[in-house]
Amino acid sequence: MTVRDWLMLALAVAVLCPVDGASAQTPTVLTVQVINGTANGSPVEGDEVIVELYRPEGLADSLTARADADGTAVFDSIPTELPAQAVARVKHQNMMFRGGPVVLRADGGNITTSVRVYDVSEDIGLLSVGTHHVNIAVRNGSLTFAEYMQLWNKSDVAVCGARRDDRGKPMVLEMGLPEGFRDLTATGYLVPTALVVTDTGFYDTLATPPGEHHVRFSYNLDVKRGTTEITREIGLPTSELTVFWEGPPGKIEGLGEPDGKLVDSQGRPVEYYLRPDLKAGDVIALQVSGLRAGQSQDRTWLVLAVVFAAVIIVAVLKLRKPEPATRDA
Repeated sequence: MTVRDWLMLALAVAVLCPVDGASAQTPTVLTVQVINGTANGSPVEGDEVIVELYRPEGLADSLTARADADGTAVFDSIPTELPAQAVARVKHQNMMFRGGPVVLRADGGNITTSVRVYDVSEDIGLLSVGTHHVNIAVRNGSLTFAEYMQLWNKSDVAVCGARRDDRGKPMVLEMGLPEGFRDLTATGYLVPTALVVTDTGFYDTLATPPGEHHVRFSYNLDVKRGTTEITREIGLPTSELTVFWEGPPGKIEGLGEPDGKLVDSQGRPVEYYLRPDLKAGDVIALQVSGLRAGQSQDRTWLVLAVVFAAVIIVAVLKLRKPEPATRDA
C-alpha cells in the first residue's frame, strides 16, 4: 500500500469510530396516538400534537406535528440524550390535553404513547358538586379556611362554559369567597397559572374534563371587631355542604344548631353543620363572634386539619372514582 492509501484508511477509521469516549447515539421514534374519548366525537385528524423534551435542567426542545386520519403523529429521529423525558400534548377544539411522561431509552428504538382528548361543550349545567367541606379555624389572629370540593363532570365532553372575561378566557369554575379574603392557595386539580383571582373570589380558565376531580384551596380572613360576617353564594348544584367549626374561643352563628360533633384527642368537640341539596344561586350566611385580632389558636388548626383529611378519605371511599383526565394550561 502506498502512503496515500494508508492515509485514506486512517481517515475512514476516524470517521467510523468516534474518539474521546464518545459513542454513537441511536435516535428514538416516538408515535403519539390521539384518542377522542367523546362518543361519536369529532375527528382528530389535523389536531396539533406537541412533544416537549425535558432534561433535569428543564425544557430542552419542543417538536410539532399533525395527527393523521388515524389519529397518529410520528416524531422520528428524536436524539436520545439521557436522562430525558417526553411529554405529548394535543390541541383539540381549542383546548389542550396532555398525556403522561415517557422515559426515553438509551438504546433509542420505537416508543408509543397516547393522549385522550374530548370534544368541548359550553353547557356549564353538566357540572355539579358532590361533597363540599368548608373548615374554619383560628390561626394567628385570622380565620383560616380550608376547602375541599368533589367536582363532577358526568358527561363525556370537556366543559368550558359560555362566559368569557375581558381577555377572552373562559370562566369555568367560578368560586365566590368572603369579602376581604387573602392568601389564596390552590393545590391538586386547580392549576395556579390558570386561575384568575378577583376581589370577590376566583375562577378557573381551563375546561373541566369528564370524571371526578378533587378541588382543594385555602385562604385567610381578618377577624373583625365584634362579629365577622361570612356570606357565600353557591356556584354549582351541591349534594352536601358541610361547615366545620371548633370553639371556644369564638362561636359560629346563623346556621342553627349543629348537626353533629366530633371529639378531638383532648375530648373537645368539633361542631359541624350540614346543608344538603343546594342549588346554584343559594346563599349560605354565617357569623363568627367572640374573637379578637391577634388571638392565636394553632391547636384548633391542627385538629381541623386532621378532621379535614379524615372526612375527605371517607368521602372518596364512598364514591366511585373513574380514571381522571389530565388537562393542561
